[in-house]
Amino acid sequence: MRIDNPPVVVFENEDGNLQTHLSPKGRSYRQYGSLIADLMRHVAKFFKVDEQDVWEWVEKKRYRSPSPVTEIKPN
Repeated sequence: MRIDNPPVVVFENEDGNLQTHLSPKGRSYRQYGSLIADLMRHVAKFFKVDEQDVWEWVEKKRYRSPSPVTEIKPN
């Protein structure tokens, strides 16, 4: 499988911190919002918890300082 221009890449760096890269080319904040909502459903299903539990946890974490976000520049 080859993945070209992923909208989001999240990985653990050498320091053990999660790093998030966004590639917004041609995408709107609404498209990212839809992606986030879909991800929340997948997380709930994967961990076999109620989707509302995931949303409540995210809401608790919402106002914490986010990790740095880097735009992926296309080649």
